[in-house]
Amino acid sequence: MFSGLKARGIKGKVHLAFEYLEFSRIGLKGVPALELNGIVLFENCHLSNELLDDVLKRLANAKRKLDLKK
Repeated sequence: MFSGLKARGIKGKVHLAFEYLEFSRIGLKGVPALELNGIVLFENCHLSNELLDDVLKRLANAKRKLDLKK
């Protein structure tokens, strides 16, 4: 499911949290959730493959735009 990171040239890792303290640290009230660099993108919704693929596409597009500015 998360193999799309490398395929799109995005350096990153996926961390699955299963502990209440971790949810509390992030500020989550509902799970499942998707957090990126401290920003909760999705919370308490089904994280389908289509949704995750859309997030990866947007990250890859943003990365491409940043690379062009260099």
